[in-house]
Amino acid sequence: MLKRLRDVVSKQSIVVDDLLSKVTSVQRSAFIVASTQDAKSDAFKSLRTQIKDMGSVGNLKSLISPPDQLVEWNSKLPSELDTNQLEELARSLFEGDVKELGYDMEKAVRLWEHADKLGSFEAKYCLASCVRDGVVYKKDVAEAFHMFEEIASSGEFPAANYTVGIMCNRGEGTEKNSARAFASFKLAAEQGVVRAFYDLATFYASGKVVPKNEELAVQYFETAVAGGDVLAKFALSSHLLKGAGCIVDKTRSLQLLSEAADFGHPGAQFNMGIHYIKGDGVEKDAIAAASYFEKARSQGVLQAGINLVSLYRGNHGHQKNLAKAAEILRIYVGQSSEGNDHLKAILQEVEAEMKK
Repeated sequence: MLKRLRDVVSKQSIVVDDLLSKVTSVQRSAFIVASTQDAKSDAFKSLRTQIKDMGSVGNLKSLISPPDQLVEWNSKLPSELDTNQLEELARSLFEGDVKELGYDMEKAVRLWEHADKLGSFEAKYCLASCVRDGVVYKKDVAEAFHMFEEIASSGEFPAANYTVGIMCNRGEGTEKNSARAFASFKLAAEQGVVRAFYDLATFYASGKVVPKNEELAVQYFETAVAGGDVLAKFALSSHLLKGAGCIVDKTRSLQLLSEAADFGHPGAQFNMGIHYIKGDGVEKDAIAAASYFEKARSQGVLQAGINLVSLYRGNHGHQKNLAKAAEILRIYVGQSSEGNDHLKAILQEVEAEMKK
């Protein structure tokens, strides 16, 4: 396997069309998140977010069986179900969005264990994710990495190559190794994992591991965008705006930015707010700007909240709402233990204005 990885790295000049000619269908997979009983609610929300994003990571198919069928399978012993039934029932129980079944993480893992014995690579992948994140099993990131390696070496589950790439790039469960990460992303892309094209593009854009090549980065971003990848849309929007590796195209840049924002990308939401404040490519619209800033703020973009405060103080033609401005500032002041003197001063100004 390592020899194959080195061979892939040595062929850095491969073009996007060559990769596309090798793309195969990608099997279903699921990402497991969170680690404790108390974190189940956060696990559920995080998983749902990742499942929506699986179109660009693993081409996860929709659950196809009706609820009554799933309920029937759930009433049977695991030994009475085939591999496909075990996989679908396990994912339904883990996602928890089939009302008749509810959310049962422990049973989902037991079903994956049974499917693993039947040779299911989806189950193997999900169990490795459980070990990585401490779901049901004791958390062991190094062991999880070896499990993902084994799955990736089989060539049967493309998302495993992508996960190996992510873990190598982060130094998660193994030593940080950008060259191997690049090689794993290349393998995943060849197997049809759309998000891998985005990661390859970031390598070429930054010049990490491979020589910097903005034009090739744009080609890879374009491929990922064609597959619906939201991160690629945000990145390509920036390249088109600056003309980095491509001809400047502000119209398409704004279109991609809007699409990424609608998909929930916080950076794109913030930037769309700026566009509406400035009237850059769109008509000035303080209400629309506030809407985008609010969405970005809800995802932790601090500056989006600061911009909202400015709007709620009546700037840029927005109707005054000092109570809302004060509410946001109190949240920020309360969250920050230091370095918030500036925010405190603004809050005092707003509160003083409210008393007038």
